[in-house]
Amino acid sequence: MSVVLSNHFVRYAKLPLPPRDATPEEEIALARHQLGKIHGERSRDWAVTVSDDTAGPRLACAVDEALIAELKSCFPAQGK
Repeated sequence: MSVVLSNHFVRYAKLPLPPRDATPEEEIALARHQLGKIHGERSRDWAVTVSDDTAGPRLACAVDEALIAELKSCFPAQGK
């Protein structure tokens, strides 16, 4: 099962190129910082991912953790 969310529920931020030796955790921290600058405190409870494009600036994507949890509860792991 896959779920496609409307952009209404997703927030984005363009990130600067990270240092070559940046870990995935550091990139997420940078993304959280950028999203926090844009959206403030409400961004604290968001699940954040970063695009894996290595050719240029990266895109951070964030969705409210509560929304993800609620969606997961609609589709039990052992369900059909």
